[in-house]
Order: sequence, then structure tokens, then C-alpha cells
Amino acid sequence: MTAAKDPRPFLAHIAESIEWIERHVAGMGIEDFTENVPAQDMVARRLEIIGEAARNIPQEFREQHSSLAWSNMVGMRNVLIHQYFGIDPNIVWDTVVRDLPKLKKQIAQLRAELDADRGVRAV
Repeated sequence: MTAAKDPRPFLAHIAESIEWIERHVAGMGIEDFTENVPAQDMVARRLEIIGEAARNIPQEFREQHSSLAWSNMVGMRNVLIHQYFGIDPNIVWDTVVRDLPKLKKQIAQLRAELDADRGVRAV
């Protein structure tokens, strides 16, 4: 697998962004989030990174792992980038609490499988 076609760095960016979001919204509820513009901005930026990383993962790899919502990740990124003026913090919050926990598990599993294929053991 060439470096240009290697999905691992992009999967790492997704995992890192999910962890960043989790750390910074821990203990928050929807009310806290909708009143905290810096938190909204940080989450939006990290969701943009997730979407951009997903977009850069080779199409063949995405097709082989079609159970992940690649197009939703890219779609959210596009909305956040191009329609920033109409972002609903409630929808962003729903993504954080409903979608990210599942995505975190899926990305961790993919990364573990790729590492196992390379003979790398998790620390």
C-alpha cells in the first residue's frame, strides 16, 4: 500500500478529532452546548476535519468498508464549510451524542484490523 493510498493517517485524524470532541464536551448537555459558542466552533472544526479525512480515504477502501457512513461524514463537512451561517447547534449536538460514539468504535476496529494486517500490536 503506497503512502498516498494508505487510509491509516486519515483514520488517525478521524479518531483524534473524535477524542478531542469528547474531551471538550464532557459533562455538557444540549443547553450548555447551545450557549457555548467556542465549544460549537471547536466541534464544528473537528467535524470538518473528520469529513475531510473521510473524503481523502481512497474510494476502494471506503467501498470495502461500506458499513461506515463515509458520505454522511463528507456531507456534514460540506454543510459546515459552505453553509456555516445556517448551522443548527442542535443538529451538531445530535451528531456528537448519537453518531460519534458508534463512529469511534468503527474507526478503532478498522485501525486495529489494519495494524494486525501489518503485524503491529496495539500498546
